[in-house]
Amino acid sequence: MTMDGNTKTQDALPAGGQPSGEGANPSKDTPKYTEDEVNKRHAKLDKAISELTRERDSIRQSHESLKAEIDRLKKEREESELEKVKDDPDALSAYQMRKKQKEAEAAVKAEREQFEKEKKEHEAELAEARTIKRSKLMNEIAGEFEGGDPAVLEKTCDELGVTDPEKIRTVAATKWAKVVGGGTPAGHTDSGKNRGGAESLEGKSARELARMAYTKK
Repeated sequence: MTMDGNTKTQDALPAGGQPSGEGANPSKDTPKYTEDEVNKRHAKLDKAISELTRERDSIRQSHESLKAEIDRLKKEREESELEKVKDDPDALSAYQMRKKQKEAEAAVKAEREQFEKEKKEHEAELAEARTIKRSKLMNEIAGEFEGGDPAVLEKTCDELGVTDPEKIRTVAATKWAKVVGGGTPAGHTDSGKNRGGAESLEGKSARELARMAYTKK
């Protein structure tokens, strides 16, 4: 009976003694490219990038040429208007007033555009500063708890809309136990430089703080 059972089991297996089915060779559907095929694909991509770059440069050049042409036509129109009124004091005065008004309006427009540009840059800087400050806070609070993960804490607080430090501590307390007698804050290694072995966050750059905040993400 045993021999017959083994014989039937072996007969049910394909050559090589491996079970058949879709999971027998998980890599059979994975496309494989030869070195020549890879080089051809890269060459095709390089060609497409070159064409897009040329097109971009052409559009930029056309834009600059059009702007130069518009400036030239404006100058010719002004010279023509000035030529018509140069012998008429009243008309000349009116022309000069119109010109000054246009120049003033152009200056105001330029100042407004510059203000909006600086405003956006300032807003971006403030947003970055808030992000850094929040990441530092999450690191510090997570470090007060055993196994505290600043990335998990920040994600949870974002979902709950919690921003107050004490409320963030309350959220952390629902996830981890409070460190007793000091400890190593989350996202740091125990270097022994500071109390509890925690590495100081003072003097860290924005890049370092962001990296530290998401170490365990």
